[in-house]
Amino acid sequence: MKIALIGATGYVGQRVRDEALSRGHDVTAIVRNTAALPEHELLTALAVDVHDVDRVAGAVAGHDVVVSCFNPGGHDVAANPHMYRDIVEGTRTIIDGVRQSDVERLIYVGGAGSLHVESGKMLVDDLAFLGKHLGNPPEGMLISTGPPSPDIPRGARMAYYLFEREQELDWAFVSPSLFLGSYGGKTGRLRYGTDQLLMEDGQPAKVDVEDLAVAIVDEAETPRHSRAHFTVASPS
Repeated sequence: MKIALIGATGYVGQRVRDEALSRGHDVTAIVRNTAALPEHELLTALAVDVHDVDRVAGAVAGHDVVVSCFNPGGHDVAANPHMYRDIVEGTRTIIDGVRQSDVERLIYVGGAGSLHVESGKMLVDDLAFLGKHLGNPPEGMLISTGPPSPDIPRGARMAYYLFEREQELDWAFVSPSLFLGSYGGKTGRLRYGTDQLLMEDGQPAKVDVEDLAVAIVDEAETPRHSRAHFTVASPS
């Protein structure tokens, strides 16, 4: 399988890259800095600005599936004061570029902000829930650097809204659980959900970043979600 991977050097993207390569897939890594990529016989590096729709279309053309782990500025909100804008505009360009390329399948890795919680609200809108569960995060959780900002979860929600309106592509939007991090490596035993945050013993479920990568590559190999939102967590 030929996989075009946007954001192949990021926290999630590098794990997706390595998981796909370990399964023998040809991976085209679409990144800003190709020097950050390892050498691998199945890996092709392309330096592309995801805000350039024509470059995106040209880079992904001819692939079986596009996987986007796009994340402008990593998780350092202070380093990118335009995080929300860049998430939304970059997502729109990726959708337009893939559509222009004639590749039909797009898997987009969003954030937990678009998942719903017990209150019926989206996670990003329930500040009481966030305050309760983020006050004492589990060891190993990925945490944004710099001062707290709603830009990332709000951007994730708006990215999902863009996909909800997309009628041409066969897309899947995956949201990791709130407690995304490194908890000992992949287990290969995954819990799936739809648009509801997965819980365990009254707490948001954890998902190891390597398990998330397994779920993404599994979805690329054997599509289970068509124009649908899903979430994944690791076992306890």
